[in-house]
Amino acid sequence: MVTLAHTTSYDFETGLARLWFHGDLDMVSAAKIRSAMLKTLSEHPLAVIVNLDDLEILQELALLVLPALVHNREDVPILLCCDPISPTGIIVRAASLGGMLIYAHEREASAVLAKGRSSSKRAHVLLRPTPAAPAVARRLVVRLCEAWDLEIVTEVAELIISELVTNAVRHAGTDIEVTAAIGEHFLHLHVRDRSKQLPTLSGADGLQTAHRRGLQMVDRLSNGWGTTLTAYGKTVWATLRLTPPAPPR
Repeated sequence: MVTLAHTTSYDFETGLARLWFHGDLDMVSAAKIRSAMLKTLSEHPLAVIVNLDDLEILQELALLVLPALVHNREDVPILLCCDPISPTGIIVRAASLGGMLIYAHEREASAVLAKGRSSSKRAHVLLRPTPAAPAVARRLVVRLCEAWDLEIVTEVAELIISELVTNAVRHAGTDIEVTAAIGEHFLHLHVRDRSKQLPTLSGADGLQTAHRRGLQMVDRLSNGWGTTLTAYGKTVWATLRLTPPAPPR
């Protein structure tokens, strides 16, 4: 029986995701660690802190799942934490994990991030639900596109992020977190709020409100968009392709 579980949280103010793993780690349950961390990475946080204190390591070989995730293709810093004098901490530090740093506790990892260990391929801002919020989000996206010479998608990205933030201001009314991230082939735009009300392209009444017209524009201009429900509310995301698609084989 797989007895590994995890809890997650996301900090709107810092753009930092946290993962706590609990239970037994073996070669079977290692797949749960991989799945949970990949899901967290897909939401493009600025960084991830992973707490291993509550793991009981049944098979040391299962720890090899960690180096491949720490050196992820999305260039998101992943910082591992574990009490150095606990049984788990002793095993983790003695394992051959490619020289990975293991921090003693989350405060130490957070201090490292505060000193600037973050990816230059992503940007983040916390917004209040005011009429000025869309303009601030647009400036964030423009700065990131300029830094990476992505002028070809800047105008479209501005329009998309403006619509997503406008919808969050109008319909969620909570604080809003915006993340823009550059992946290998796509620009990823994420807008998080604390409402679980899902956006839709059409309503039962058949009326085309400004809200739905905005989402239809996002649907038309982006290469993909969607909504993910979370413990804190929801994330509405959209992607723009940066490179031509690979030709069919």
